[in-house]
Amino acid sequence: GSLFFKGLIQNKALKVLDLSWNSLGTSRECAESISDFISDRSKKLIHLDLAFNKFMFEESTIISQSLKGNKTIFGFHFEGKYINIYLFF
Repeated sequence: GSLFFKGLIQNKALKVLDLSWNSLGTSRECAESISDFISDRSKKLIHLDLAFNKFMFEESTIISQSLKGNKTIFGFHFEGKYINIYLFF
């Protein structure tokens, strides 16, 4: 997952991304890469689904911090075995 999000850093056109059910919550490094991707202010992303990826509390905290400054994502799905959060701005 980490390499996938590092590769997406260059993408400026992606608007909707559904990565639910992919077990991305297996490493802190992946959560940091997701956070970097979300924090990039040049992104056009409006919807991100990370549901059912087995994120633990620490990983969830890393990702949530990046959402605080994001002004483009209107739909964010982040639910699953360990945490359930629904955010619509």
